[in-house]
Amino acid sequence: MAGSKLIVQASVFTAISCIAILLSISLSGYSLLSLLARSSLHLHVRQWEALMKVTYVSWITQSIGGVINRFSQDVMIIDTQLANAFINTAMQLRTLDLEAKAPLCAHFLQSASGLASIKAFGWSENYREKNIQLLRNSQVPYYLLGSVQNWLALVLNLVVAGLATAVVSIAFNLKDLDAGYLGLALTGIMDIGFHFEILIQSWTSLETSLGAVARMNHFVNELPQEAEGQIAPSTSWPERGEINIQNLTASYSIDSAASSVLKDISLYIKAGEKVAICGRTGSGKSSIISAIFGLLRTTSGTITVDDLDATSVRATALRAGIMLLTQDPYFVNGSIRHNLLLHRASGVADDTIVSALERTGLSVKLGLHMGESSVSDILDKPLVPEDMLTKGEMQLFAITRAILSTSKILILDEPTSGLDAASDQIVQRVLWEHCTAGNRTMICIAHKSRSIIDYNTVVVVNEGRIVEKGNPSELARTEGSLFGQLLSQSS
Repeated sequence: MAGSKLIVQASVFTAISCIAILLSISLSGYSLLSLLARSSLHLHVRQWEALMKVTYVSWITQSIGGVINRFSQDVMIIDTQLANAFINTAMQLRTLDLEAKAPLCAHFLQSASGLASIKAFGWSENYREKNIQLLRNSQVPYYLLGSVQNWLALVLNLVVAGLATAVVSIAFNLKDLDAGYLGLALTGIMDIGFHFEILIQSWTSLETSLGAVARMNHFVNELPQEAEGQIAPSTSWPERGEINIQNLTASYSIDSAASSVLKDISLYIKAGEKVAICGRTGSGKSSIISAIFGLLRTTSGTITVDDLDATSVRATALRAGIMLLTQDPYFVNGSIRHNLLLHRASGVADDTIVSALERTGLSVKLGLHMGESSVSDILDKPLVPEDMLTKGEMQLFAITRAILSTSKILILDEPTSGLDAASDQIVQRVLWEHCTAGNRTMICIAHKSRSIIDYNTVVVVNEGRIVEKGNPSELARTEGSLFGQLLSQSS
């Protein structure tokens, strides 16, 4: 009878244990494989969307290292539930750990982007020493976390030792105490420290992860977003290429008290007109272009493109409708064709693309003359610009993209700075013919005043204001004109 009862009890205990194990495995699997993954991905996407919509004036004030921490360290905390330290102290040290890593990340990115200049000026040793110092500073909170973790283990072990001493003392003063029960009690006390440590670590992990979620939410909610226009013009907009800027005042800061980089700018650019904007470094000529693209904080004035207020047009449509060529060409993951056409993934004949590449001298470089593969196969090859093109050829590729563009407005900001003089003249002629043939508006940010003498209009900017405007030849002959001074300095 007693044996049957024992078997029943053992069976029930075994069934409960098996059910508990299965539930634990199921819950852990669901949490790790589904719940945590979806939660982390959702938070990451929210951050990314907020970053893509942030205003330019807010972005330039952000710490690059801090932004990287939001996408790396905080996501890792949420993914791995990292903690392993005492609650209040651990949370503070974890915050210090993140803050200490931000300058290190920012310094690394700045060093990588300016590596050529660092080597050219012999600053390698200084940058290396600064990197080592930042690395040491970033490790201090990490080692303190380890110290706190060891302290927690010591405290819990002392608590267990005290409990064991108290139990043994009580046991000596009790009569008729079963030795088996005493051994069981002491064995249970030995496990209390371990379970306490696991409990505190789990709670700390939850608190730390919630802190990471709070920082991510703060990043998403507090980051100023671009005001999205409501008008979605047709894909052929702008159809004329007319730009009208009236009494524009704008700045690079979200602070209303900050000084303006553009002050009461008024400029009317007719459709098909070729306008050059020049001035000394820091005068505000590039800021005018930034304002056209909606990157500055406008305090007064308006910008209209083909009679549509730029602030009322959706940002994607505004920036897709204006072709911009800069000193640093950009590329996307994809084929040669995709990088040339960008917003127009199809609808352009291969012969048209080849003709544009021939005009900029890239058809031979890309193997379009060899005849070993079809033109379509070559254009559909993945483009790896760092391996396939030199710096100058990257600029030629971007210029080819402009030639294939149907945009009625073309803005140039030294797109030929990496080319030799002969190639520069050829490209300038090709762009001029492209804009003339299509009656396109051409705006050039001129750093070399000699290259803009043939433009219809030259605009001279100084300290954020338009100080001169007119025909380049006439301004050059005007005594005391600022354009004449710039022209003489560039000769």
